[in-house]
Amino acid sequence: RCSAIFYHMSELNKDRADLYKNLNNLQIQFSEMSLMLMNKISPDISEDKLYQKTANTINGMIDNYIEISNSHYLNTGSYLNDNMMSDIEICSSILK
Repeated sequence: RCSAIFYHMSELNKDRADLYKNLNNLQIQFSEMSLMLMNKISPDISEDKLYQKTANTINGMIDNYIEISNSHYLNTGSYLNDNMMSDIEICSSILK
């Protein structure tokens, strides 16, 4: 979830180079953490399969965030709903 929300946020901020870079780096960190955790949970599965499973899961979440954001924007003028803001807060607190 954290990787997906930070990726989505980075895409929403492509025109702000520093913010885009920072958000993209957070997305990468969370993706790597996800892969590391999956490797510990399922050590018998090859790293390639775990990578693919992790990537598919994150990509699915990104797609959901995009769909929700587009709908929320049409209704409110804001891309982020309360659940997304909560995800951002939780994910940011993990890094502290």
